[in-house]
Amino acid sequence: MVIRRKGSSSSVALLVGVAIVSGCGLVAASSQRGFFFGCYQRDRSGQLEIITDQYDRCVSHCESNYFRYAALSDTQCMCLNSIRTRVIEDKECDLRCRQNPDQTCGGANAQSFYETGVEVAGPVKNLHLTDKES
Repeated sequence: MVIRRKGSSSSVALLVGVAIVSGCGLVAASSQRGFFFGCYQRDRSGQLEIITDQYDRCVSHCESNYFRYAALSDTQCMCLNSIRTRVIEDKECDLRCRQNPDQTCGGANAQSFYETGVEVAGPVKNLHLTDKES
């Protein structure tokens, strides 16, 4: 089953707080790891960047660094918490990922956005506290 963001050119569906019943109870899922979020105009202001054409490596890298989105454009992977560019038609993301041709890795001036499953920002990694009362 393919679920896309509302307004996608290929299929229209909206995932809002889907409830999944497991053996122990109810789990709310509003963000799904690896979920294709859409095709967007290329954003060059990513907060964390690696070079890879592997969709799963990009999503995992962004997830482990507490970013909400992984954006792929050919071999460039960017991690972002918000989308600052405009949505474009899915057909603009026409580059297939080399390691997984079922996934798209952006296009000429486009990025394929995938959700990492992270809902909120993670812990601060570079915080240094100094005792000023000496």
